[in-house]
Amino acid sequence: MDVEQYSLRTSQDETIYLFDSIGRYGRITKVISFDQIVIPLSGNFEIDTLYNLGFGDYDWTTHTLDDRAKSRNGDRDKVLATVAAAALDFLDKHPDSALYATGSTPERTRLYQMGLNRYYEEISPTYQIWGRRDNQWESFEQKQNYDAFVLRKK
Repeated sequence: MDVEQYSLRTSQDETIYLFDSIGRYGRITKVISFDQIVIPLSGNFEIDTLYNLGFGDYDWTTHTLDDRAKSRNGDRDKVLATVAAAALDFLDKHPDSALYATGSTPERTRLYQMGLNRYYEEISPTYQIWGRRDNQWESFEQKQNYDAFVLRKK
């Protein structure tokens, strides 16, 4: 993806990625977290290890990820490109794993879908993408609306 991104920092075990959004409200630390999960995935695919992609602002008071924060820093596309870069980097480093992603709100899930639609032609040769619609998993189709996504390397 040839889109401007922020520089990423990772934890030693490479399950936490950090970066700073720089915009109209200054510097806001963002966190991307990859946590192993177990959820039922009915459909025509098998996944051994599944990770949830968590994303949000770093809360300096609680030292946690706040996935409901609305920073409105004026750099949404750069932030989303950075999250996508972290996800692909994580899958490159964990090629037998898959990522599960859904937004903390329907609007955020829609943003993820817009990103997948925008870069589908670029990522689909290397990654398999599924979407969940009506509680059923199916191969991702650009003109469908989904409430969750799974992504893994082919």
